[in-house]
Amino acid sequence: MKLRSLFLAVVGALILTAAFVPRANAALNLLTYYNFEQDANLSDPPYPSSTSVPFTQSTTLSNDPLNSFPGGNILVRSVYPPPPPASNTDPAGTTMNQWSPGTVNQPADPTTADPNHALDLAGETNVTSGKLYCFEIGAINTVGSTNVSLSFAMASFGNGGQYDHFTLAYSTTPSAPGSHTALAGSFTTFTPSTAIIQDGTYHSYTFNVSALTANAVNGQSTLYFQFCFSTVSGNNAHGNDTLIDNIQVTGEGAAVPEPTTAITGLLAVVGLCWCQRRWLFRSVCLRPA
Repeated sequence: MKLRSLFLAVVGALILTAAFVPRANAALNLLTYYNFEQDANLSDPPYPSSTSVPFTQSTTLSNDPLNSFPGGNILVRSVYPPPPPASNTDPAGTTMNQWSPGTVNQPADPTTADPNHALDLAGETNVTSGKLYCFEIGAINTVGSTNVSLSFAMASFGNGGQYDHFTLAYSTTPSAPGSHTALAGSFTTFTPSTAIIQDGTYHSYTFNVSALTANAVNGQSTLYFQFCFSTVSGNNAHGNDTLIDNIQVTGEGAAVPEPTTAITGLLAVVGLCWCQRRWLFRSVCLRPA
C-alpha cells in the first residue's frame, strides 16, 4: 500500500510537470542582434553582439582582413553628423528594424527610446573605386531553425561619392588556422549587387536567406554572413557615410522555453513530494537495511 501511494505520487508529479512544460511550437526567434548601443563611440571592430534582448546568441562582427575597411573607415558613432559642430546631438542610430515583436523571453529591444549608436562605414581618401570592402558576423547556430532571415536598417549620406552598392554572402565553414580570415572560410554570395538608397534617411533591408540559398543556411552550427560594399566614386570625402543599425538574424523554430512555467512544474513536484513525505520517509529513509 505504501509503495503504491509513493508510485501514485511520483506519477502525479510527472503528469503535472508535463502539463506545465511549454510545447515546442514554431515561433520567430531572434538568433543574434547588433544595435551597437554597448559599443563605445568611435570604437573600431570587432564588436560583440548585443545583449539587450535575452536568449540571443553571442556572436562577433569583425572587419574582413582579406577585403578590409581601412583604419578609420569602420567605426561606431553616437551622433551624426559628427562634430564639428560640437553642439550636434542628433543620434546616429535609429529605431527602424529594432527587435519589436516581443515574446515572453525575448521582449522588444529596451533601447527603443535611446537609439544613439550605429555602425559607420565612413569616407576617406584611402578608399579605392570599384574595390570591395567587407565585414562579417558569426558564428550563428541555426540548428532547428527554418526561414532564416537577415535584416538591417541603413542610411546613406554624402555628395554622391559614398558607397553605392552592397552584396551579401554566407559561409558555413569556420576559418582554417593560419588562413588569415577573420571568422569564416569561403563565402557564397546570395544577393546580386544591390543599390543603396542615397537619400539621407534610414531604410530597412530584409532578406529571407533560407529561400535565397535553397535552405543551405538551415540547420548549421557555424553560419557566417558577410557584408561587402563598393563605390564607383571612391568614397573619398569626409561626410560620405553609410550608417547601419539593428542587424537581426532570425529563424523559425521551437519557442524558447519559458522559465516561469518550468519553475511552476518543479514546484508542483516539490509540493506533491511534501504531501507524500510520510510514505517517502517510511519507504526510503526508515527502511531497515
